[in-house]
Amino acid sequence: MTRRTRVSGAGSWGWLVVLFGLASVSTAMARDGLQIFEDVCMKCHTPITQKTGWYDYLPADGSKEMLAVVTPRGPTLNGIVGRPAGIISNYKYSKGMLKFSASGAIWDRETLDQFLTDSRKFVKGTFMIVKLPADDRRLVLDYLESVATYQP
Repeated sequence: MTRRTRVSGAGSWGWLVVLFGLASVSTAMARDGLQIFEDVCMKCHTPITQKTGWYDYLPADGSKEMLAVVTPRGPTLNGIVGRPAGIISNYKYSKGMLKFSASGAIWDRETLDQFLTDSRKFVKGTFMIVKLPADDRRLVLDYLESVATYQP
């Protein structure tokens, strides 16, 4: 015999509370990822939403697109998730990053995670020096996936 228990008064509102709780966790994660991005990444990279200092890049389909580069220290991270490495024209990449991009590297979540673990170990000769702990990397990558997905 199967016994069913009903929580009095919960009804469909109980599911809304659960869904709202999940949405709040997601929003908190994005906010934490944004904070880490602002504290660490924006020392050299532009804010994702800022559109000044335009440079073009060439997607695989041959069309010409424009991306913002605000600081001479680092290329834009607009559209970084899923973007081929080293494709922003007129940006002076390090020899290490040029070699890395020549290998056909794509900045997917796994590659970005390895790079943010120890940038100089992952891409020998890169200008970038960063070593983020696992929790910070996860939050930054969650944030980047939510706002900076590559659109070829």
